[in-house]
Amino acid sequence: MVAKELKNVWWMLAVGVLIFLPVLVSGPTPYAQLVEIAKEDSSFLNMPVPSIFEQDTGIPEDPVLFAAEEMALFFGAVGKTFLMPLAAVLGIGLISAEAGRNTIFLLLSKPVGRDRVVLAKWAAGAAALLGVVAFFGIAFVASAAAKGYPMELLSVTGIALSILLLWLGSLSVFGLALAVSVLLRNVVWSAIAVLSLFVVTWAFSSFLYGFWMNYFLDDSESLRLSAGLVQRAIIPYYWSSKDLYLGDSLALANFLICLFVAALTLLAALWAFRRRAF
Repeated sequence: MVAKELKNVWWMLAVGVLIFLPVLVSGPTPYAQLVEIAKEDSSFLNMPVPSIFEQDTGIPEDPVLFAAEEMALFFGAVGKTFLMPLAAVLGIGLISAEAGRNTIFLLLSKPVGRDRVVLAKWAAGAAALLGVVAFFGIAFVASAAAKGYPMELLSVTGIALSILLLWLGSLSVFGLALAVSVLLRNVVWSAIAVLSLFVVTWAFSSFLYGFWMNYFLDDSESLRLSAGLVQRAIIPYYWSSKDLYLGDSLALANFLICLFVAALTLLAALWAFRRRAF
């Protein structure tokens, strides 16, 4: 059954490749350009990364380490930005498309349990997302190498685990979209609901973080810690880790949080499908 579902989602792998290819060609910034920036403006090296989805970090003065951290931050930021809508689109269509075509009744008439139907579709979608993330992670390293980035500071294990973490994080969006598609049974309404949820969450988190940074953040350590807590309230924050990418940490907390949220959304989809009358 999973093999059959994989045939239905192969297009997601192709879409993912097409989406990430232009990004890989245009970024990251060539290594020589980073070195020139560092030479021309030393203050640039100590600027924090202004993102609600990334860990607060200072850029090191060593250009080689600077480049390595640039790769780690680029991998996390770009991966999250493109995987969120990709995972949402994939999850929305798995059940609601079947319900919209009334093929869900044919599917449920077979001698398989309802849980198996959902799990098979979830497994196929998760496999497609893993393929997309793996392509992005490997192709990104190749792109950085072609642009002169020093590869000696990179960790093969760290990169592999970062790919796994990013994939695990994307499963939370995928599972949420799958649960919504079960509840609404209509592709259009499912898409509107998921998009609205993203917009509201993004707007609220951005407002909260921006409000704190603009009105409360000063040089005191306590306020800096509080701003960090605002960042950590956003689930995609845990989808990547600079230290994990560089091989300096296993980021166990990130893995546990992403695993918990992915399992929670899958259980929600299973619960909704058991109680939905088709």
